[in-house]
Amino acid sequence: VAAATGQRHGEELYHTIEDDESAEVAPHANNRLLPKARDIDQSTNYASDELGAKIVLKSPGLKHVASILNDDMDRYLISPCEEAHAVVIQLSEAIEFDTLRVSNYEYYSSGVHRFEVFGKQPEDQTQMPKMLNDDNDWDFLGEFEAVQTRAPQVFSISEPSLVQFVKFRVLSWHPGQSVCTLSQLQVYGENVDTKLMDEIEQHNQEMQRRELERRERRAKKEEERRRKQIINK
Repeated sequence: VAAATGQRHGEELYHTIEDDESAEVAPHANNRLLPKARDIDQSTNYASDELGAKIVLKSPGLKHVASILNDDMDRYLISPCEEAHAVVIQLSEAIEFDTLRVSNYEYYSSGVHRFEVFGKQPEDQTQMPKMLNDDNDWDFLGEFEAVQTRAPQVFSISEPSLVQFVKFRVLSWHPGQSVCTLSQLQVYGENVDTKLMDEIEQHNQEMQRRELERRERRAKKEEERRRKQIINK
């Protein structure tokens, strides 16, 4: 059975998986927490309201939901602790989603414990998501567990997926406090257009490399032919 452990990198907590037969874990544990795979400081948060991301659906009872899309550490989502809730975020643009960062900076509040993540592909955008609890048209990206900490926690998606809508469903909150909060939800990945341009550039470089090798082989053969002609004379 896989059990989650945390490793600190700076002020963030990156989760890893290790074997522990005594650990109790949620379903889909193998898709739960993976090692650090992205340099967050050098990456774009596509769930930022400054870039145009927005909340398109939320569960009743959630307050100040838009706070999770900005960098103000003094603002936060408030949720009833005894209930499961979900939000749907429309990202600023379509990306290949590979990393999620969850943060709760509030003192004397409980943070997210278990949660699920879903993605919706760009070609499904002809209709804005309208049903919060209907998962039929969504790609399941994993069930995760977070620890109770004020440090940001980074989770890697084991199978990155092309999405523009992300559904974040809280299954449970950590116990011990009367208030449950979430300060930030940040989504990272590869920009689709940028990735395509990178792939084209890599292809062109590979073609140039092959052409250079072909010319070098041709020049070498020509040099050998001339050398043989000189010897035969």
